[in-house]
Amino acid sequence: MSEGRSPATVGLWVIGALTLVAVGVVLGAAWTSPAVPAALRPPAPITTFEVRSATFDDVRSVRLAVARGEESGLASPGSGLVTRFDCRPGSTIESGTAPLWLDDAPVVALATTLPLWRDLPVGTQGNDVRALQEELTRLGHPVEATGTLGTKTLRAVNALFDDLGDPSALTSVPRSRFLWIPGPSVTVAECSVTTGSQLEAGAELIVTPGTLAGVALRDGAPSDLVAGARTLRVDGIDVAVEPQNPVTDPALLAQLDAAPSLQQAGTGDEAPVGQLRLAEPVDVSVVPPSAVITAPDGTTCVTTDAVPHRLRVVGSELGQTFVLFDGTPPTAVDTSPRPDAPCA
Repeated sequence: MSEGRSPATVGLWVIGALTLVAVGVVLGAAWTSPAVPAALRPPAPITTFEVRSATFDDVRSVRLAVARGEESGLASPGSGLVTRFDCRPGSTIESGTAPLWLDDAPVVALATTLPLWRDLPVGTQGNDVRALQEELTRLGHPVEATGTLGTKTLRAVNALFDDLGDPSALTSVPRSRFLWIPGPSVTVAECSVTTGSQLEAGAELIVTPGTLAGVALRDGAPSDLVAGARTLRVDGIDVAVEPQNPVTDPALLAQLDAAPSLQQAGTGDEAPVGQLRLAEPVDVSVVPPSAVITAPDGTTCVTTDAVPHRLRVVGSELGQTFVLFDGTPPTAVDTSPRPDAPCA
């Protein structure tokens, strides 16, 4: 007859079984629960930022006020029936092109320093010949500017007409085939004739805006410009300027007069726009916007391990703040300084 198990022994067996089940559950959960990939783990907070350097030209978009003299007219150099006239208000006429055709022959616009005032046979000498030679060279038909009209200059004139689709065999330079314009390009304010008109020599063809007399910043110079010499860029043309003063130098105005947006200067919101920039970019430091503190007294700074470094903010772009430090820039700054940290 077998001896029965005691109640104590049965209790121990039950406790052991339950313990094994619990351990199994824990191990199973650990086995079946996937680990969080490193790429999905939240990044460790960045508390410092390494200060970088960059070049900065402090570009400012500025509206311009343009002053011009009285409008002027361009006169036809010859007579005949207008068989073609490429003219519309706001368009430009370039030197070396043929906007006008009289009796189906091209009349070439030419920006000579001295208007052609006579016909020029071979052997003619004078300043008008020299002016013609200089402009032919500028247009890509190089000749020596001797002031004497020779066969090389005559060949260059014929080549100019050939390029315009009118093969010519001129034996002299006729004044009636050249429309004088005051610059390499002029803007049309008004067209005085149309195709089909009968013209007399000296009749007005085109009205052009007056000579550029001054260009200024319409709203004045920005008050927070970085110190340094400045240039004004208009339609890709750069001239040296003093932002607080208008441009009145004739040489600089001659350069700006070639800018199309200044040819038809508007008013109000339609005023032409230029870019004011430093002539020589300056070196600045780059810090994150969150690092910059503005103290109650208006001073600005960043901190490094809670030590302040005073600075001046000069610009920002795509999450970068460009600053100039009062002293030597720190190598790193705190990315999340206390907002009430003093800048002293």
